[in-house]
Amino acid sequence: MIDESVKKFIRGVILVVRVVGVRVMVFGGFGVYGGKGIGGVVVKVLWFSGRVGGGLIGMGWEVVVMLGMDWGVVGVILNNIGVDGKDDIKRVSGRGVF
Repeated sequence: MIDESVKKFIRGVILVVRVVGVRVMVFGGFGVYGGKGIGGVVVKVLWFSGRVGGGLIGMGWEVVVMLGMDWGVVGVILNNIGVDGKDDIKRVSGRGVF
């Protein structure tokens, strides 16, 4: 009754929904806590030396994005803006993207 191409499409959609759900449940918390940890380390390194911190962020930012932990760092960035009125992490990490 249902065409084979429609069956394959629906099977693929169901598989993607299941895999994304499992990924969020398993790695979601890790991404948040990992991002907060990375953000804390970055703030301390930037406080110690802006050039060294900028180099480390530039080298490692793409890996952080691939692991999805950049959204955990966004919380640290927003906190820095709220407390200090400025943020050094976003300025330096933006350079690592290009």
